[in-house]
Amino acid sequence: MSKVDIFRQELSRKVCRNCGKPIPQSRINGLCAQCEDLELFQKVKVYVNENNVTEEEVAEHFNIPLRKVHQWIHQYDLGYNK
Repeated sequence: MSKVDIFRQELSRKVCRNCGKPIPQSRINGLCAQCEDLELFQKVKVYVNENNVTEEEVAEHFNIPLRKVHQWIHQYDLGYNK
């Protein structure tokens, strides 16, 4: 591989816009999976704090698995209604 090819390859590398980790070219939002999850968690947290919702309603609103909502509830204090 020539130096030009290596340079082109480096220029075409895609990195997470939040943390700078390399990500697949197929990632359309520009975030790695961890940063995408963190961004979604922040949105969920705001939504839960601003609305009187159950965990099922949170899962439905954000179109995420209920188990993910359960996981966040147990890891962090989200203050949801049962």
